Amino acid sequence: MLRLQTIAPVISGFALKAGLDPKGDKYSAILDKLPRNSDTLLVPNRENGANTTEFDRLEQDDYDLRLLVWKPAPGADETQIVYHFYPNGICVVQASYTIARNYDCDFLQNEAHDLLKTSMKAHEDDLNHLLDDLRGRIPKEYLDDGDAPSRMTDENISWVSRAVILDPSLRSDPETQTFIRNWLKETVDYEDAEHIISGEADSSVSWVNYFFFDTDRVNVEDDLTCVRLAQCFFAAQYELNRQTQRAIVEATFSSKEIRSAKAKLSNARERMQFLHIQFRTNKSFLRRSRRRKLDDILEAWEFGELVRNGEKMIESCTDKISEITADRSERSAVMTDLILAFLALFTVIDLALSLISYSRNLMSNPALNYNDDRVSWILRFFASIDTDYVLTGGVISILILAGIYAYWKIER
Repeated sequence: MLRLQTIAPVISGFALKAGLDPKGDKYSAILDKLPRNSDTLLVPNRENGANTTEFDRLEQDDYDLRLLVWKPAPGADETQIVYHFYPNGICVVQASYTIARNYDCDFLQNEAHDLLKTSMKAHEDDLNHLLDDLRGRIPKEYLDDGDAPSRMTDENISWVSRAVILDPSLRSDPETQTFIRNWLKETVDYEDAEHIISGEADSSVSWVNYFFFDTDRVNVEDDLTCVRLAQCFFAAQYELNRQTQRAIVEATFSSKEIRSAKAKLSNARERMQFLHIQFRTNKSFLRRSRRRKLDDILEAWEFGELVRNGEKMIESCTDKISEITADRSERSAVMTDLILAFLALFTVIDLALSLISYSRNLMSNPALNYNDDRVSWILRFFASIDTDYVLTGGVISILILAGIYAYWKIER
């Protein structure tokens, strides 16, 4: 027989707002609102002393990074599946299967994927009922809906990694040795397989195909915990990079929805910045040996490149927001200038018409001019102008000024 473990990050659609302090009062209040612990549900940080002084438990993690663990009762096939929910919207689904020993790598990879999807489908309704209940318990201001799906299904799986666990008595078996070499041929360290075959090592967790000999020298569950954490951080960064890239593209091609585009970019930038802060903060809660193992796994996966890509997206968001702000300011300036131009037009025309009206009143009633020695030639000139000429002249004047302004605006 062969033990096959599957570990898959899934977009859960259940996430807390970025920036909540895991050791803060608000976070503790959220934990208190979650269901009581039972045989199928566990809220780790509510019971494990997470509010103790930081770094005073050197033999174990100072804080369990999981928000919730759901372990439904095994189905008819007795398969045990566990849902590890993290506050960043990632759920790492872990399942264990015992199958007939088969050393066909393609078969094992496909089988792991099919078995996990089948197991998830069997619990899909109960799972989403639980998620709806959780959303109803937590105040909406603490929930981050984002672009996540409203229902968690096997379609939301990011990828499926698989671990083969064998009895160490098979180490000298030539067929097993060939399988180990084929199973681990895509790993970062190509010597992993030879180290395991020679007995120098008992495990390899550097890529999506993992391998263990179940010996006293290796803690399978601890290694898989590190893999689970690595997948959580990697999947969260990957998903947020994808969402941020989409926001940048939408902002580039949706010139009519400036306000919406700016809001999406600002939200994407904020979530990305908080994710980087959360990663560094949460990693500090791990005990040293687990943190070192986590760093080794993420380095093999080139997680740093993924983070750097996210940081470049933050810069791109900032540049795009500045561009949108400048564009809005430019449009506002043009609108202001147009309003002032129309005000100037009506002011000039009103002044001209008032002057004409006064001049004509003065010409028709000489008594109004009794203090002057003679009739003003200026008023006589305005009184003789046709009203249509005044209106036309005012419009032409404004158009000339608008042309001068446009030329100055373009050439400056």
